[in-house]
Amino acid sequence: MERRVLRIGAVAAALTALLALGAATASARTSLAPSLRLRARALQRAQALPHAFSLTTVFMQTAPVAVVRNGVTNNMTLSVFGDPAFGSSAIDVTLAKAQPDGRAFQEHDYSFSPQSGIQFRFDKKGLETATLDTTTAITPSQITGSFTATSVKARNCRLFDGRHTTRLAAKGTVAWSAFDVETSTSPFFGAIRTQPTHAKIVKDPGCNTDVIVFSSGATARAVRAIPKVDSAIGAPAYSERRDQPCFFNRALGAKVGPGRFEAVVHGAGGEFLNGTATFTSGPPAVARGLACRAGGRLRPFTRLTYRGTLDPTPAAPLVASFDTLPLALREGTPATYVVREYGRHAGE
Repeated sequence: MERRVLRIGAVAAALTALLALGAATASARTSLAPSLRLRARALQRAQALPHAFSLTTVFMQTAPVAVVRNGVTNNMTLSVFGDPAFGSSAIDVTLAKAQPDGRAFQEHDYSFSPQSGIQFRFDKKGLETATLDTTTAITPSQITGSFTATSVKARNCRLFDGRHTTRLAAKGTVAWSAFDVETSTSPFFGAIRTQPTHAKIVKDPGCNTDVIVFSSGATARAVRAIPKVDSAIGAPAYSERRDQPCFFNRALGAKVGPGRFEAVVHGAGGEFLNGTATFTSGPPAVARGLACRAGGRLRPFTRLTYRGTLDPTPAAPLVASFDTLPLALREGTPATYVVREYGRHAGE
């Protein structure tokens, strides 16, 4: 499956939208870290196997390499996600490029997640070596190679239940006996055979570091007996670290009536986005008591999250110009608009 992502400068820091066309998906969003996706899967399986609950994940990502198609250069990374507790693995091949002014980028994500067949093995003790073999699981694509560490770092961390353990991160080189990714989209990107040369592997036993976890209520009940886990899951949410840098967003819209908010989004002639659309929402969800760091000090802020829809302007509809296919915004596209209000009394 191909997933297409478009992020537009300061606008995307506040506004995210889902644009669907057939089986392909395009979205302007900040995605979950790969290791956190697998942690969410582990939580969802906990109801079936509560006695074997584990949050350990292993993640390998290659350093970017340039892939040139039709004179256009994209940076490609290969990501492998391993779930040791359940023996499953998945692969993402991502190609991304930015506008010359740096205000926007587009990303094409080809995901392979068969029920079985991807063999991702690694040195469990020290991450000194690892191997990847897709066998016939993702035919006609095939990826077979090995990782050799040049450095390994270990650090102590605390699990959700209060126990302490070790998180490992290894950097090294990769060599391939087969590297053939068939994207099935043309003229971008066809068959990709450009081989990455360096990679990093992380073995995370479930360190409690502002983890983003999505789960169902049923899963929450299944793990309620595990100390300090239940408070971290439940309704979809994300945590704001107190040491994160502040960003300043520009208000895109205003209240237009009781319980209604409206904003106009412009694609101002950029390389990747053109046209306009209108965002409409009801009252926001308000999260107070948050903080970020700016100029060496913490600044309090309130986060306002508006959930609504984007509708294209008939005279000049919003269009995302992806390499594989231009994608027009559809009527009633679900969207989220996030605003930070700074100050001690923000949001009151």
